[in-house]
Amino acid sequence: MVSVDSGTRDTFVKVKGVDAFNRVCDTLHRYGRESNNAIDLKYIFLSGINDNEVDVEGFAVLANEIESNSVTISSDLLNTHLIDEHTVSMAEYLREKVKDMSILCDINSYALAEKMKEGVQCQ
Repeated sequence: MVSVDSGTRDTFVKVKGVDAFNRVCDTLHRYGRESNNAIDLKYIFLSGINDNEVDVEGFAVLANEIESNSVTISSDLLNTHLIDEHTVSMAEYLREKVKDMSILCDINSYALAEKMKEGVQCQ
């Protein structure tokens, strides 16, 4: 499982602290679809940082391009009190995007799942 947590280079730098988004994506492409390996991706929502449509879209496109088996949606476990309605709506948006791409998805955050009014599995 690879935790990418963004769909754009700029946000990747904010989240990870290193300018390696393109290298990570290239590696995922090489070891994913191109070599028929199963790669599971993870998106940890950080309120106010990566909970926007551009990042969610970019991440979903990446998951589809590498033919990811599954996507795990999580939240910042240290700041569960910061999960607001916008973050919840973006998590729901990502869930629907990958579900439409026939990618399995689970919610790996009790706090987020509760606010999404979902169980653990979303497909």
